[in-house]
Amino acid sequence: MKLLNQSIKYVSFSILAIVTIWAGIFYFNMLNEIKSSIDEGLENYKRIIIQNSQQDTTLLSKNYFDESFFTIQRIEKEKALSVKDRYLDTVLYMQDADDDKPEAEPVRMLITAFELNGKFYELKVANSMVEEDDLIKELLNDTIWLYISLIVGIVFINNFVLKKLWKPFYDFLSQLKKYRLGITQSL
Repeated sequence: MKLLNQSIKYVSFSILAIVTIWAGIFYFNMLNEIKSSIDEGLENYKRIIIQNSQQDTTLLSKNYFDESFFTIQRIEKEKALSVKDRYLDTVLYMQDADDDKPEAEPVRMLITAFELNGKFYELKVANSMVEEDDLIKELLNDTIWLYISLIVGIVFINNFVLKKLWKPFYDFLSQLKKYRLGITQSL
């Protein structure tokens, strides 16, 4: 059954190439979707913070990311008018329950400006993001399992289903090997 083994070999290499390309595209699409979702949340936080600062002016003196996820600083009118909403990936030092001391954690940050009672402010809103190295590890792990599952499935199909499909062909080849011109009556 050499033909069967050859087909498994070619299909395995083809699937490896396809799954590798798929994993790369899937990773970038997933990362883009995660960032888009976080950006929508940051936009919502921005609106809520601006609304709350109209009622509670103590928020306008919030200069550090100490106990919350935003900072507000007063800026000049010219700078405020030149600011456009910017989203960027950065790190902030945060401490989880399992950390002894704050660690650099990846965040997505929105930097914007707004006007309130004739004064201009710069608002920075941050939201935790998926760590890309963790995402890559999980995607690699899942891709390996996907590849193994596909190969096992293909080997199963080749050995059980295609064997039956190729049986008449191999029977015919066997008859051809035994056929002797002028001696064998029929195929």
